[in-house]
Amino acid sequence: LIQVKVTGEVKVPQTIAVPAYTPLSQVLIQVGGISDIGSLRNITLTNAKQENERVDLYKILRESKNFKEPLITASSRIHVNDLGATVAVAGFVGRPGIFELPYGETQISALELIRLANAKFIPPGSSFEVLKFDDEGIVDSTTFESRKDIILSEGQALRIKFIEIRNLREINVEGAVIRPFSLTATNDGVSIKKVLKNGATLNEDAIERVAILTSKK
Repeated sequence: LIQVKVTGEVKVPQTIAVPAYTPLSQVLIQVGGISDIGSLRNITLTNAKQENERVDLYKILRESKNFKEPLITASSRIHVNDLGATVAVAGFVGRPGIFELPYGETQISALELIRLANAKFIPPGSSFEVLKFDDEGIVDSTTFESRKDIILSEGQALRIKFIEIRNLREINVEGAVIRPFSLTATNDGVSIKKVLKNGATLNEDAIERVAILTSKK
C-alpha cells in the first residue's frame, strides 16, 4: 500500500492508503467521488518529483481510445479543482444534462456537445434551439435548422426538438360514445353516419339528430 493525499473538491478530502498503480478514478471513488462543484476536466496529479499533470476524466466518459488513465504511485497527490465553464443540452438526446467545457475554453461546437450527450442519431427534420440569458436576465431563444455551424458559449443551452410525424387522415371520436376511438379516412372522406356506425357507438347520453363538429382550426 502507498499513501495518497486527496484534496480539493471531493466529498471526503483525506490521505488514504491504496495499492500501488491504482487508477486515478478508483482513488477518487475511495474518497466519496467528486463534489457537485468539483471539476472532472481539471484534476491536478502531482508525483513524487513534484511534477504536475492535468487530467481530463471526460475522456473516460467519451471512451477515448487514446486516453491512458494515470496510475497512482508513491507520494502522489491528487487535487480536484473547482468546476469550470459549463453548457447544457436537452431534448432528443441520449444523455441530457450539464457538461463542463475543457479547461481554459469558453466555447464548444454543437457537434461536440451532441457527441458528449450520446446523441448518435438525430432524426431528419429536427430543429436546434440555443437558449441564453440577455442583459436583463430574460431567456433569449434562437432556432437553427442545422447543427453544423452552431457554437455555444459558457452558460448557454442547446435544445434539440424532434418533429413527430402525424397521420392527417386520422379521425378521433370522443364524448358521448361508448368508448373513444379513432379511424383513418379515405381520400374521399367518410360520412358521419359511417364514422358513428349508424349510431351504434353512441351511449345513452348522446343527443339524437344533433352533432357538434370541431377542428384544431
